[in-house]
Amino acid sequence: NSRFEYSVNRGLSCINCNETISDSVFYKNALEALIIAGSAPKILNNTFLENGKGIFSSDIHGGEVKGNTFDKNGSLMRVESSPPAFGANYVTPDSPGIKGIVLSNGAGENYSFAKDLSYVVDWGNYVFGENISAQKGAVFKFMPNTGLTIAGAFSSYGTPEEPVVFTS
Repeated sequence: NSRFEYSVNRGLSCINCNETISDSVFYKNALEALIIAGSAPKILNNTFLENGKGIFSSDIHGGEVKGNTFDKNGSLMRVESSPPAFGANYVTPDSPGIKGIVLSNGAGENYSFAKDLSYVVDWGNYVFGENISAQKGAVFKFMPNTGLTIAGAFSSYGTPEEPVVFTS
């Protein structure tokens, strides 16, 4: 229940912490509103409003990003390596830029992509490591000159009603 606002850099950096950050507002932070790295924090039910970027995540081992609202940020979220678990996040229709979770580098081992915001590969080749799955309704979007490499076991659990979608 905090408010992080008007930082000329970042609203909050959570490096190697396993805390829960919930029911807070991140408002008009110039760069990232929140950086999470090297840990397993829970980012739950927050509002990210008019920041340069909502969340930057790197090397997460567990952790969750669920139930957050993204409104008019320059971009929503960038994830480098080992993404946290996602679910029930929302982006307002009038938000600019890519309306999804931008993926970089790759997902390591034993990860399942849940139905949430679209997963977007915007640069290079994204690598699925060992034992990766996509749950029904997950959507992967690929920008021009990007791709996907499956370097281990991959399972897709789409249904006719809620397929796993790979698109541009």
